Amino acid sequence: MNLEDTFLTFPYLFDNPAAGFFEGFENFIKGFINLFYNLLVYSKFITILILFCLGFFSIIRSLNLSKMNNLENSILKMNFRRNIDISQLISGIILIFLAFSFITNILPVILIWILEPIPDELIYSLLSINKILELFENNEQFSLIIHDLLNYLFSLISFIAFLQITLSIWFMASHRFHVINPNRLIFVMLSGLIEGILFGFVRCFYFMI
Repeated sequence: MNLEDTFLTFPYLFDNPAAGFFEGFENFIKGFINLFYNLLVYSKFITILILFCLGFFSIIRSLNLSKMNNLENSILKMNFRRNIDISQLISGIILIFLAFSFITNILPVILIWILEPIPDELIYSLLSINKILELFENNEQFSLIIHDLLNYLFSLISFIAFLQITLSIWFMASHRFHVINPNRLIFVMLSGLIEGILFGFVRCFYFMI
């Protein structure tokens, strides 16, 4: 809408302020819908980038640990670091493989197939969202807008839960407890699981296919 059209709508807004308010409210909600949708569209690329970064970081860390092993004289330290070295290398390779599986859409499909039977999306029953949508059944357009808003919002929360679980597992597997407190790490992982149960584990993966 250009500036001229905006001025032309002013008399209508003053004559019918309620209609103008609801129209502005709908545009406000549509703005959030577009924001959530764009974030979900890029969620696949964000996931691939994170997996590649974690994978390369794990491999580089394993190489650094190998160099440190050559400088250490203590047998116990060498054995401990060698175990971490191997686990870091394996986890790095696995993460890079997972990143490629996201590129080819193989892993999202597998995750949907595995996680779909899990009972989730409890938020619908807890908040009676379907009954809330029935309140707007007289205004079909506004009802669809609310439905899209909740759908994209819950999908975005599902994606955040997926990232929380993934990063928590990586921190645990990398023995990086000096970077983040173990209790906080467990809290983040449990939060991701709870968010997945409430808002769905597989919602975000449909946007990655």
